[in-house]
Amino acid sequence: MREAKEAVAVGRVPGTEALRPRENDPQTGLPPARLVEGSLASWFSTSRRGRKCSVVKFEIDGFERYARRQDDEEVDLALFIVGLVLKSHAHRKHLVGRCPGGEFIVLLPGVGVRRAVSFSKQVTWDVASQFRGNGTPITVSSGVASQDGSVTHHRQLLATADSALRAAKWQGGNRVAVGSVSGQSRWLPQRSWLEAVRS
Repeated sequence: MREAKEAVAVGRVPGTEALRPRENDPQTGLPPARLVEGSLASWFSTSRRGRKCSVVKFEIDGFERYARRQDDEEVDLALFIVGLVLKSHAHRKHLVGRCPGGEFIVLLPGVGVRRAVSFSKQVTWDVASQFRGNGTPITVSSGVASQDGSVTHHRQLLATADSALRAAKWQGGNRVAVGSVSGQSRWLPQRSWLEAVRS
């Protein structure tokens, strides 16, 4: 019974039927990124042309430096809290996974770029809020990629999300960047969206 509940918790996305709790990341309880990417591949192979889908890659800013300076318990706690924030903002049909290091991936089937950006803003703001005033502050950067009709393979969407994430980090972190298949990413100014989230 418990195993069935945990399987449902990962989301009803094509390809998630094979997920098992024992495969989840021990630090965050999330499935590994390869299973999320497999679900994205399944979505591409089964979905009708023109259906919306977005992928968001998140990374804890300066994670390697943070991990060197903190003990293992602090690092594990930071990863757990970021994973918890992601899960709290994800809906039932969304799928959150853990990548190596301080990275996370979120699959948002049926979600276009506007809602994916809104999701990313809320997560970014919430993570910063969780760690404000509690020791070393932690923020995340995120890269958004959405199916716009020109994407023909799931790897294009993943590569676009990676490029957007790099753009967000290059601009100083703690912000959202939106990528396009053409290779051009645009970041969203930090102050404007923070004010939008507060209001």
